[in-house]
Amino acid sequence: MRKYLSVLAALVLVAAAVFLPAQLSQWTDQQLMDEPHITQHEERDSFAESLQLTVGEKLLLLRSESLASMEAGWSTVWGLLTLPKSGEAASIEHGRAEFQQEFAEVHASDIYLDDNGDMIAEEESQMLDELFEMSDQRLLSVWSELRALQSLGGLPLLWEPGSQVEYAYAGDILYVDSSTSVSFQAYTIHLACDPYTLNLTVDKQSGRILRFGLEWSAGTRLNWGLRGAGGFGPAWRDYWRMDSVNSSWYTPYVQEILESSEESLWKNGEYNANGQVVFSYDGQSLSVNLANLVTYKRGGFLFWNTGIA
Repeated sequence: MRKYLSVLAALVLVAAAVFLPAQLSQWTDQQLMDEPHITQHEERDSFAESLQLTVGEKLLLLRSESLASMEAGWSTVWGLLTLPKSGEAASIEHGRAEFQQEFAEVHASDIYLDDNGDMIAEEESQMLDELFEMSDQRLLSVWSELRALQSLGGLPLLWEPGSQVEYAYAGDILYVDSSTSVSFQAYTIHLACDPYTLNLTVDKQSGRILRFGLEWSAGTRLNWGLRGAGGFGPAWRDYWRMDSVNSSWYTPYVQEILESSEESLWKNGEYNANGQVVFSYDGQSLSVNLANLVTYKRGGFLFWNTGIA
C-alpha cells in the first residue's frame, strides 16, 4: 500500500506541475518543504484530514468557475456486484483491472494473470491486490450510501436484492480552486443492471455522493415509492448536511423532471427539462442543477448536480 500511495502522490505532483497554474505548483512545493518529517500513512492521513473541507464547502466549490479538475492517479477496475438478499452480504467478482505504475500501463484480466493468461510479476500482483481492496471498500461504501439515499427519498428504487450489477471504478479526480489553491479529491463509479445505469461522483474523504446521472430503458417507470418524489429536496438537504432547502422547491415543474412520467412523453413527445433546487449553507445560497431528458427509443435520463442544466 505504501508503494501505491507513493506512486499516486508522484502522479499528483507531476500532473499539477504541468496542468495547473504556477501558484499551485508553488503551494505544493512549499507544503513539501513544510512537512519533510511526515513519513507514516497515519500521520499523513491525520494531517490531510485537518485540512479537509466540509461537504457543503465542496459543493459550493463545484459551482465555482475557478475550479479546475485533473486525474490524480490512474486506475480502473471492472467487475460484478451481487446485491445482498435479506440476511446476506453483498459479493464482488473482479473482472479486469488497469493501473499505471511509474507511468507505464499494466493490464490484467484477473488478479494474477495478464491478458495472455501468464503469471504477472509479484510487485504487479501486489498492486492489483491493493487496487482491488480499495475498489471493493469504495464500492460497498457507495452501495451503503445509495441505500441511505433511497430510504430518505433522494433516489428512486432501483435494483432488487440478488441483482447482479456491473460496475466500473475509475481513479481519483483532484479538484483545485485556482484562485485560492484549495483542493479536494473525488472518484467516479459506474453501475449498470437492466433497466438502470447509474454514474456517480463520490467525495473521497467523506464517502458522500456529490452528483449522479441516472439512465433507464424505454418503457421503465421510475419508482419513488408511495410519497412520490416529494422527499427529494429534504433528503439531499439532510444527506449533504445543508442548513435548509427552499420551501417552494417542489413545484409541479420539478416534480415532472424527477418523475419523468411516460404520460408526458406520449402526450408532449420527447422532451428535456432543466431546473434547480436551492439550498442554503453557512449563509450562502447553493443552486443545484436538476435536468432530465426523455426519449422514445433510448428511455430517460436524470441528472443531478452535473452541470447539464
